[in-house]
Amino acid sequence: MGPPPQRVEADRGMGFSAGEARSTLGTAVGGSAEYREFWSEMERAKSQYRPSQTMNFYVDPAQGHDDFLMSLALVIEAANQYEPRVGRGSSS
Repeated sequence: MGPPPQRVEADRGMGFSAGEARSTLGTAVGGSAEYREFWSEMERAKSQYRPSQTMNFYVDPAQGHDDFLMSLALVIEAANQYEPRVGRGSSS
């Protein structure tokens, strides 16, 4: 069984904060509806720090969705876990 959902959410949130602070986030060229929605969600995003040292981040449902926000958090988490693999085989 994996870690509790709040802990996983907190880990993703901390990765997101670190990624943002390092300015490693790139985005698609502007102008598309997705680009505008992405930045709209980023601007509406809120965070809540809990006494249990976990973090919740979200967009208030009354203000819209957080699909791009959550997708970005998952991408950052995956990138932080990435380890390059060495190719095997013969060079013929």
